[in-house]
Amino acid sequence: MKIYDIPFPQTEPEFWEMFPNEEACVQYLVALRWPNGPMCSQDGSRVWWRADKRAFQCEGGHLEYLTAGTVMHRSRTPLQLWFLAAWKMATYHYGISALQFAKHVSIGYEASFNILHKLRSGMFDPDQSPLSGRVEVDETFIGGIRKGKRGRGALGKALVIGAMELRKHKSPKKGQSDYYVSRVRYRKIKDASAENIEGFIFDVIDSGSTILTDGFASYQNLDAWDYHHIDMNVRAKSKKDIVPHFHQEVGNLKAWIIGTHHGVSGQHLQTYLNESAYRSNWTYSPFEAWVNMLRLAVSRGGPTYEDISSVKRGGEYAHIEGFDF
Repeated sequence: MKIYDIPFPQTEPEFWEMFPNEEACVQYLVALRWPNGPMCSQDGSRVWWRADKRAFQCEGGHLEYLTAGTVMHRSRTPLQLWFLAAWKMATYHYGISALQFAKHVSIGYEASFNILHKLRSGMFDPDQSPLSGRVEVDETFIGGIRKGKRGRGALGKALVIGAMELRKHKSPKKGQSDYYVSRVRYRKIKDASAENIEGFIFDVIDSGSTILTDGFASYQNLDAWDYHHIDMNVRAKSKKDIVPHFHQEVGNLKAWIIGTHHGVSGQHLQTYLNESAYRSNWTYSPFEAWVNMLRLAVSRGGPTYEDISSVKRGGEYAHIEGFDF
């Protein structure tokens, strides 16, 4: 069963029509999590719903809780709020901040922050196919202005590498690029060494792809790894932008971080990068993005509150796709 076999709202009025109460959310989550009908995870037997326990029970007495093993595990927050938070994160062009959501639904900031962070783990699919074809790759710094060295060795900022998969327009308009960004991936890295840059490229870009870069030294061995590397700095006939699609996407990323969140902590930066990339990848299908986000959210457990809090204390938890925490 494909996720698109389940109806999903395509406007906010439709959202409230489909999910007017908690029971409607329960029924939807059941259909999303068990497309062939709920059954016992212990022996595969049929189960029935126990409203007093908010769980399914089999003949053997085993309880199958609706949100167990999902990002909503042990949460006392109503499902309607989880659905609404996911809706705003997936379909709003600039997402929503924890402070905005807290005010919107009248809950505490800590609870709001926790909900949004847990949902972000449903905005990264570890099984997604690698980027392929024509891909722009470059790095950028994210963080406030601080005195010190400029460029790739800048102080006080987080270094982020990004890859933009390009697809050709069927009928580009006059003055428009022949290509558009199809999919995006980001990763926070410790430094711009060949080890970190090549590691990212190996992980997210399919072999045989054409990689366009600014010619930085750490990219120079890509041809030896079954990639077709094009140094756009060598080909440039003027000082115009040599990786324009990368800089346009990164410009949107930075505008979102500043405009919506007024800056984010370096410890949690990776999870915000995942969110931004997710929305970019679903630009043309924001409502499908919402139901896919829920599908990922119920397919695996997310970080606990202790996990999220421990990041700032140097804990062991690292956000998905993240390194150097």
